[in-house]
Amino acid sequence: SLKSACLDELGRDVKGLRVGMVQESTPEGMCEPAVIAGYEAACAALAAEGAEVFPVSIPLWSESWPIALGIIFHSSWAMAQSEGMGFGHGGLIDGDRAHGFDLMRRLEADDFPPFFKTWLLVGRYLHDDYFSTYFAKAQNLRIALRREVSSVLDSCDLLISPTTPGVA
Repeated sequence: SLKSACLDELGRDVKGLRVGMVQESTPEGMCEPAVIAGYEAACAALAAEGAEVFPVSIPLWSESWPIALGIIFHSSWAMAQSEGMGFGHGGLIDGDRAHGFDLMRRLEADDFPPFFKTWLLVGRYLHDDYFSTYFAKAQNLRIALRREVSSVLDSCDLLISPTTPGVA
């Protein structure tokens, strides 16, 4: 199974591992200097332990956050409209859960986290005023991004990139 294969790899060293450094993840001025220093130190540490660390290009990588937001905004709004059940899955629906979600959404929405309220508002706006065009574009770009990542993973075992532009 995939789980056991992953567990088998945990104790293995990194010698011979092919690590792709995503070039689009570190554009000039995007990350704080300390983040870049940590990223470069991690790459150097991998190389010092025998990994082959080399640059790779994933052109859509720099657009991955806007792509994700286009999907998150629309999907959050659509999920709320379906009382938390979603659409098109064809599975069982828990009516009590849907009813509870519906009551909570209508009576306690003031308690939603601000970011979630924003997602719902933007999703509704993009749906109503732009007819979900941005969702469609984001979904199509997500597919293209996946293809780019899959293609790069043909030449390397894993990708390395900073996870955040700022120091924690």
